[in-house]
Amino acid sequence: FRSVAGALFLVVGVVVALSLFFNINKIVVSGDAVYSHETVVKASGVSEGDNLIFLSKSKLNEKLSSELAYIGSVTVKRRLPSTLELVVKKTDAKLGVAMNGYFTLLDENGKVLEKDLETVGENIILVNLGEVESAELGKVIVLKENRALTKLNAVLDECKKVGINDISLMDLSDIYNIKLVYQGRITLELGETDSENLNSKLALGKAALDKQNEENNLY
Repeated sequence: FRSVAGALFLVVGVVVALSLFFNINKIVVSGDAVYSHETVVKASGVSEGDNLIFLSKSKLNEKLSSELAYIGSVTVKRRLPSTLELVVKKTDAKLGVAMNGYFTLLDENGKVLEKDLETVGENIILVNLGEVESAELGKVIVLKENRALTKLNAVLDECKKVGINDISLMDLSDIYNIKLVYQGRITLELGETDSENLNSKLALGKAALDKQNEENNLY
C-alpha cells in the first residue's frame, strides 16, 4: 500500500510541477509566411499561459491545417521552458474542379483551398473527378468514387517521373478510362491503369509527345 501510495504521490507531484512551471509566455511563428503571425496564433487557439507540455502537437497541426487552408502542415516545437514555435509549411493550388458554374481550387492531395471562383490562374490543371459529395474549405474533397483521388495522385506522381509537365486537363470521372489533355491540344487515353502499367503507359505517351513536338518544331 505504501509503495502504491508513494508512486501515486510522485505522479501527482510531477503533473503539478509540469503544469506550474512550463506555461507558454511566447509564441513564435516561422517557416512559410503564407499568413501573418497574428492570424496563425489566433487560428491555433493557443494563448499565453497555456501549458506547453500538455499541448497536443497532432491536434494543433490538424486545427491549423483545417482553419487556414493554405497551410499544408505545421511542425510544433516546444522550446523549454516557455516558448512555443509553430513552423508553417504552405501548400499550393494545383487543381481546379468545376462545380455549379464556378471553380474550386485544390492542392495536389485534394485539399480544398478556395471556392466559388469565376476563373482559375495559370498552371492550374482542370480535373473532372466525377460526382462531388462535399467540398469544405481546409478539408480534402469528398467524392462519390473515392478511388479517384488515389488515381489522381498516382497519375500526377508518374507524370513528374516521366517528365510530362504541361497537362491542362485530367478526366478521372471514369477511373477505368482515364484521359489527360496535354497543352490543350493532345489527348492521352490511358484507359485502365494500375501501379505496374501506369509508368509504362505515360512513358510511351511522353515519347509520342516528344516526337509530335519535334515534328512541329515546338521545342
